[in-house]
Amino acid sequence: MGPGSRRDTLDDHWGDWNWRKCITLGDTMLKHANRAIEMREKHVLAYHGLCQGLSQNNQDLWRGMVAQWEQDPDRAINPYESSVRPMTLASIKLQLLQEDAQMAVKGNQPATMIKCISPTSMIAQGLDLEELQLAYDLNALALCKRIDGWTSLQVGYMPITALLHSESNVQKGCGSNASNKTTKIPLSLPTAVWEAGEECDARLVDIEWRLRHAACSDELEKMRKHLLSRNWVRNFKTSYGHGQRQGGRSATTLESLNNKVDACTARYRKHRDILKAWGSALKKNDAWMKDLRSLKEEDIRELHTAGLEALGEGERQLSWIWHVQRADISDNKHLVDSLRIQWCKSRARALRWQEECLLIQEELCRSY
Repeated sequence: MGPGSRRDTLDDHWGDWNWRKCITLGDTMLKHANRAIEMREKHVLAYHGLCQGLSQNNQDLWRGMVAQWEQDPDRAINPYESSVRPMTLASIKLQLLQEDAQMAVKGNQPATMIKCISPTSMIAQGLDLEELQLAYDLNALALCKRIDGWTSLQVGYMPITALLHSESNVQKGCGSNASNKTTKIPLSLPTAVWEAGEECDARLVDIEWRLRHAACSDELEKMRKHLLSRNWVRNFKTSYGHGQRQGGRSATTLESLNNKVDACTARYRKHRDILKAWGSALKKNDAWMKDLRSLKEEDIRELHTAGLEALGEGERQLSWIWHVQRADISDNKHLVDSLRIQWCKSRARALRWQEECLLIQEELCRSY
C-alpha cells in the first residue's frame, strides 16, 4: 500500500466512524438523558432524606461554609475535608474498654428484690436481660442469677408467667453448663405471653411495644457510632498498622467492633420484628416503619464507604441508617464532622446531576 492509498484508507475509516456517530447521536443522547434523569431523581431524594435527619441550624451553617469556600477556596475552610483530629487507635481502645466495663457491671449486678416497682421498670429490666442474652461476651452465671431474680418480680404483674417458667424449667439454666442454656431461657415478656395464647394486660403489651420502639432508635445510634469507629480503625490500620505487632492489635480492635455491630444488628432486628408483628393488634400507626426500616446486610455500611466503590463520587449513596431522625449530635464532634462532609457531598451530587440534565438539554438543542 502506497502513501496515497494509506491516507485514503484512513480517511474512509474516519469518515465511516463520523457517519455512524452522527446517525446514532439521537440514541446516544437519549440514553444519556434517561440516565441523567434517573440519577437526578435518586440523588435528590437521597439528599432530602439526609436533610430530614439533621437539624436546620446545622444545614444552614454547612450551606454557608460551602458558599464561603466556593467564593474563596484559598482562605475559607474546606467543608468537604475533615477539620477534626481523627480518633486514634488508643482512644478507640479506651472507648471499648469503658463500654466493656459498663457491660460487666451491668451483667454482674446482683439480683435484688424491689418491693415497689412500676410495670415500665419491670418490662425495661426484661428488655435489658434480653439484650444481655444477645451479647457476644455475656457472663452466663451472673445473667442467669439476674433472670431468676427478675422472674420473681414479673409474677407480680403477670401471674401466668409462673406457670410458663415452670414449664420451661428456667432454674435449670443456672447449672454447670449455663453458657449454652442462658441465651435460650424464655423471659415471657407480654408479647410472648400473647403469642402463647395466654391472657395478659394490654397495657403491659403497649408498654413493651413503646419501649422496643425506642430501643430500635437506640440500637441504630449505637450502630452508627460503632461503624464510625470501625472506619477510623481501618484507616489507621491502612496508614500505620503495618507489621505483626501493630497489625495484630488493630485486627483485635476491628474484631471487637464487628462483634458490637453484629450485636446491634441482632437486637434491632428482634425489636423490629416484634413491633411489626404486634403493631396492628395494638392499633399503632404504620408511620414508624418509615424510619425503622428492615435492616439488610447491604445497609450496614460506613459513611465514607457508602455506595459502590468501583464507581465515582457521583454514583455513591448513603445507607438509610444515616438518614433517619437521630438524637442531638452536637456533643459528638467526630460524628458532626463526618455528617457535615457527607451532607456537602450529597448536596454536590444532587446539584451535579441537575446540571447534567440542563447540559444534555442544551446539547440536544444544538444537535437538532
